[in-house]
Amino acid sequence: MTDRDFAEILKRMRAAGESNRRESAMTHLFGIIFDREITDSGTNGSRIAKAAGVPDLITDGRNLAPYVTVRPEVRQRWQAGRLIRRSHGPGH
Repeated sequence: MTDRDFAEILKRMRAAGESNRRESAMTHLFGIIFDREITDSGTNGSRIAKAAGVPDLITDGRNLAPYVTVRPEVRQRWQAGRLIRRSHGPGH
């Protein structure tokens, strides 16, 4: 995935946290869920945060990743959104 792909997911996650003022928590959760994918893509949290136009809290989440187990339904919700978006191809 590209920085832009990650940024779009991050923006959606932060928007989901807006109603209860959990944007920062959602940014940490993004770092936890996508830690491996971020590493595999060769990018970093700072670049993704910049592309999304948000504060860089992704690294904090990535640092927590080895110590946290995300509930399967939460992980699936956000990873499924990524897969659906990518399966439609560019521009969709």
